[in-house]
Amino acid sequence: MDQELSWREQKIAAAWFFNGEGCTGLYSSRTGTPRRWTRVPRIMISQKDPRVLEQFRTFVGGLGHIYHRPARHGHNVISDYTLGNHEKVQAVIAMLWNWLSEQKREQASRVLTDLKAYQRSHRNRSKYRTHCPRGHPYNETNTKLRTDKQGVTRRHCLACERFHSLKTWPGGRKLLTASALLEAV
Repeated sequence: MDQELSWREQKIAAAWFFNGEGCTGLYSSRTGTPRRWTRVPRIMISQKDPRVLEQFRTFVGGLGHIYHRPARHGHNVISDYTLGNHEKVQAVIAMLWNWLSEQKREQASRVLTDLKAYQRSHRNRSKYRTHCPRGHPYNETNTKLRTDKQGVTRRHCLACERFHSLKTWPGGRKLLTASALLEAV
């Protein structure tokens, strides 16, 4: 790959290289604070010659990292280009989209669609939920935002808090009647 290529030619060359050698997948990874298992999209390309991967990395705007696996059992050193950030994976796919093969487009679409479904259903992705575990809606009148000691902002259901305060305060047990329960719900 020649470095004197125009921007468009660089993208075409990178897309054709990715069509033949690249892979888009959804992988498990430990991210965030505290470190929890989650799913992340990843672009990977493996090659014996790291110079080709460096050229690809240059063509996609310097995104991603190149790692070198040591030689084992008489095999050559293998270099891996990886990109595992959701936004950056989307950016590279968007850069190359016009020149990707139909199979690579389907692969990328499937990975990003599966990631969206995972984020909406996963317990650690509560920002996508519209109701609390007891079925109350998260809306402006029923939701209070609180920031914990780690600086994480969380939503709290006010209907559930009213119910728990009636249930646990001294004397609150006397107030826990059918009308109080209906009011809390």
